[in-house]
Amino acid sequence: MAQTSSSVFDASLSLQAMTSLVTIKLTSTNYLVWHGQVYPLLYTQKILPYVDGSLPAPSRTLSSSDDAAAVNPTYVDWLSKDQIVRVFLSSTLTEEAMAVIIGCRSSADVWSTLATTFNQQSKARELRLKDELQFIKKGSKSVSEYGNIFRGLCDQLLSLGCVIDNTDKSHWFLRGLGSEFHNFSTSQINLIPLPTFPELLAKAESHELFTRSLENPSPVSNPSQAFSAQNQSNNSGGRKYSNNRNFGNHFAGYNNKSGGRGNYNQPNGGGGKKRSPPTCQICRQSGHYATFCPDRYGNNASQTNLAEAFQAGCSLNSSSNSDWYVDTGATAHMVRSPTSLDSSSSYSGTDSVVVGNGNSLSISRIGSRNLSRDLSLLDVLVVPHITKNLLSVSKLTNDFPVNITFTDKLFEIQHRLTGVPLARGKRENGLYVLENGHEGLVAALTSTNIKGSFDLWHRRLGHASFDTIKLLNKLGFLSVSSILPNPTPCSSCHLAKSKRLSFVSNTRRASHVLDIIHCDLWGPSPITSWDGYRYYAVFIDDFSKYSWLYPLRLKSDFFDAFVKFKLLVENQLSCSIKRFQSDGGTEFTSTRFQDLLRHNGILHTMSCPYTPAQNGRAERKHRHITETGLSMLFHASVPLKFWVEAFCTAVYTINRLPSSVLDSKSPYEVLFLSAPSYENFHPFGCRVFPCLRDVAVHKFSPRSIPCIFMGYSLRHKGFNCLDPSTSRFYIRRHAQFNEDLFPFDASSLPSSSRHLQLSTFSDAFAAPSATILNTPSPKPHLSTVPPTVIIEDDQVNIISPFTVPSSSTNATVADPPLPPLPPAQPSSGLPPVAPAQPLNAPSARMHPMRTRAQDGIVRSKYPVSSDFLTYSALLSSVHSSNTPKGFKSAAKSPEWVHAMNDELNALRVNRTWELVPRHLADNVIGSKWVFRTKFLADGSIERHKARLVAQGFAQLPGFDYDHTFSPVVKASTIRIILSIAVLNNWSLHQLDVNNAFLHGRLDKPVFMEQPPGFIDPIHPSYVCRLNKAIYGLKQAPRAWFKRFSDFILSLGFVN
Repeated sequence: MAQTSSSVFDASLSLQAMTSLVTIKLTSTNYLVWHGQVYPLLYTQKILPYVDGSLPAPSRTLSSSDDAAAVNPTYVDWLSKDQIVRVFLSSTLTEEAMAVIIGCRSSADVWSTLATTFNQQSKARELRLKDELQFIKKGSKSVSEYGNIFRGLCDQLLSLGCVIDNTDKSHWFLRGLGSEFHNFSTSQINLIPLPTFPELLAKAESHELFTRSLENPSPVSNPSQAFSAQNQSNNSGGRKYSNNRNFGNHFAGYNNKSGGRGNYNQPNGGGGKKRSPPTCQICRQSGHYATFCPDRYGNNASQTNLAEAFQAGCSLNSSSNSDWYVDTGATAHMVRSPTSLDSSSSYSGTDSVVVGNGNSLSISRIGSRNLSRDLSLLDVLVVPHITKNLLSVSKLTNDFPVNITFTDKLFEIQHRLTGVPLARGKRENGLYVLENGHEGLVAALTSTNIKGSFDLWHRRLGHASFDTIKLLNKLGFLSVSSILPNPTPCSSCHLAKSKRLSFVSNTRRASHVLDIIHCDLWGPSPITSWDGYRYYAVFIDDFSKYSWLYPLRLKSDFFDAFVKFKLLVENQLSCSIKRFQSDGGTEFTSTRFQDLLRHNGILHTMSCPYTPAQNGRAERKHRHITETGLSMLFHASVPLKFWVEAFCTAVYTINRLPSSVLDSKSPYEVLFLSAPSYENFHPFGCRVFPCLRDVAVHKFSPRSIPCIFMGYSLRHKGFNCLDPSTSRFYIRRHAQFNEDLFPFDASSLPSSSRHLQLSTFSDAFAAPSATILNTPSPKPHLSTVPPTVIIEDDQVNIISPFTVPSSSTNATVADPPLPPLPPAQPSSGLPPVAPAQPLNAPSARMHPMRTRAQDGIVRSKYPVSSDFLTYSALLSSVHSSNTPKGFKSAAKSPEWVHAMNDELNALRVNRTWELVPRHLADNVIGSKWVFRTKFLADGSIERHKARLVAQGFAQLPGFDYDHTFSPVVKASTIRIILSIAVLNNWSLHQLDVNNAFLHGRLDKPVFMEQPPGFIDPIHPSYVCRLNKAIYGLKQAPRAWFKRFSDFILSLGFVN
């Protein structure tokens, strides 16, 4: 019997009292908590039937005998009380939730709308919190901080109604502690029963405190340095000596009046109200805290005076002579014996080392210590009267990008830029000694990934100027081991950078990016590049000075290059070009180009005729690019046909070098608001060994081959590597460089391999001859290889063919003409280069027998069928079939419509899905049609196949699928079956299971959109609830394999 509204609405509390019992208001994140408070209140007040819909609204009117409709009083009473419940629900909502129920007329509508809207959000938040809880890491936080964060996530899940099992909670907590708690986590996870989370947190905090106590042993009482000065206020004691080496005050004075690190008894002298001195919890004395108690680590030894500390430092012989003692007072590295140095020379100066008591120690020799191939300690003094090797802190931090941190127990060497610890040492008998001696020092300094001499950085940075490298070293971006006051420019810079006196420069700059773009063309080049370029266009942003370079084959290609440049910069920088500055060249004054500028509202300003100085920014950029590019070409002896690669590398480098015009910032930093990294810079044309494991022919093939570094690629995060033996370019991220070896330069090659290397490079990349010989010479045969570049990570870029002579000739004027190429790419990264076939020079005849190989006749390994026309017709018929890409194009063809109907009929017969109403809580994935044309052996069309697939990429792990699996058969299994069949003379039959994946059963509900083009007209908003697997689902292969496996096992087979 239905309940009436009067019998149901018997609330014992007023509306105001009910509202006060709900302590929280509904938001998008606390639906479950809000529901947990409101639902019991509705139930106890007997008004839940209004909300859950079990008490529907009665009829509005009553019919009478005279056919006059009368208002139903029962409906009026029901409506009044329902609105009271609606007001109560609204009073527990926030503004965010109130916006959701706009338009709801009854309390039941409000209740269902809130559940539909916020319950799904709570589910999504629950999944996100679970993922965050499983993968949280302690990192650099303390155990207490990590535990609080972990507990907070668990509390948030609990507030959503999700209770985390103690096993999972303890397992995730231990896993997030990291490798430093490996032993602790292993011991705890093996306990039975597994400790609870509060117990694990307490144990982890205790373990952390114990570990810290081991890392910080009891303090040593003697705080003196290895070499100390007397308590004097003015004791310089140093003098200059020859060879411009000024060590100044070798050891600074040590003043102990302020207490140094031992001054723990000083109270806090800050202002404010006076407080009583603290009482120590260890010695029970007032005046200091337990942290600074002298009895914390046991009895302190008596303080020794500074002179005794120096004598003790010189007489400690218990450690190895190879140990290095770190000294903050020394201004130079010192050793006792010259045998500790790799090279040394007699010291002819009159300087000496002044120690703390005023005595002077003589310097016998000066030299260097090579710790590795790229690392040397320079200007190391040999002082016979010392007994320990001293490592100067000031010189070490000046020569390498490191910082050194001292505590009362140990010290640590850290990378200056990254802060990564490189090495550490401990305090022994008042001295700081580097752990592992010489090996520790090598590990500390060679692990700094950017280091090198001035000459090496000069080559790495495209022969940058001395001031530029000095500035980078000063800012800490580079680590230059030695910089002479006035280094002599290299010979390559003399050849490439000889210049006239400059004009008065214009220091005015644009105020925003792309306000002014300077442009000019360079060319024609006297040597055509290997891929047919003779010109290049450069674009310079006046605000940031950033440059873009576009190689051109003809001047007429400039228009297309400008269109590409305009689209690129305006899309990437989100602003438009306002003014274009150039000279009066025909490529800039053509009607087509002028119409483009006027259509886009770009002001075009040109320099006066025969006044290139008015376009000075672009002219100066030409000089900078060509000088830098030619310097790299000359230094590495790279053939000039690679000038495009060199110039693009020059632009890449120039954009990342600081400029005085930009207040010592680089154009890259001004444009992109982030400092560039110099870690991956290498000399152009040097030897490089890229990782070629992915293109190895077989397992015994080399994992790398010697290549030549030809610049950088901005399309890929890798390097352009040229294989000289095959003329193939590889783009690789993983590569090892030999920055001292330049394969094109004969003088840099080892004598043992010089002949082989020179012959290889000479044949592959012969530079064009400078003169024309009168004697006729045969034309070289040209071989063009497919437009391909080998690229890492499955990225392929279509590039122009690479044409090279297949045999060398005696005289060559210029490179042969090349086939037309696609439009050029921007210069910010090097244009990818196409590979060429190996250049096989004819070998000299070694015996009198005439063979086909000596005459250049090679039998084809895969000869083409004689019926070439039939073969071509077959290929043409196969490739001429137009397979549609989507439903719209397929719907226009009757055969494809028939194929789609066949697919749907198969799905309906198999009862693959059923249509159900859409719910917001469900994850509905999409569907699409895939079309294929099936051919017979003679090339004729067998049938048109349409397949409906689900868009499984939208599935959520843990929500609509748990596990995935793809059965893969082993080749050895197939061979065993074939062998058994052959031995027993059995017949083999191959079968194809039609729609195999459609037979798998799903263990979780999956909802999919209706097939495109076949929407049910009665229920257009319904979705397909899948009963069986369908192609495209994550779990489809696993479901089909399980169905097949269960059937095979039911026949008596054994798994």
